[in-house]
Amino acid sequence: MGTSSSLGGSPLHSDRANPVQCGAWARRSNHPRERAGMSQKEASDRLSYNVPKVSRIENGQLPDIHALRAMLNLYGVIGDEEAPYIEMWMLAKKTATRTVSRLR
Repeated sequence: MGTSSSLGGSPLHSDRANPVQCGAWARRSNHPRERAGMSQKEASDRLSYNVPKVSRIENGQLPDIHALRAMLNLYGVIGDEEAPYIEMWMLAKKTATRTVSRLR
């Protein structure tokens, strides 16, 4: 069974997630920003990031957990609503760590 958020659809179906889909967490991360009615510029200003950083995160760069939580908080995704995003981040981080380990 999947998990859903009221501010971004269903960012994670943990029973179906695979390494390729993990990159999708970031593409879905712009949905809460858009639903919050913010531009990338406004979000970047309020987070003290530059616009390219917000864009990179929305297009697949895995942020650190603190940046992810700051973004979700800014967009009004709090409490139980943030759980699917955190779960997807953890899966993406785990997958990335395994991939790097195999390359060594």
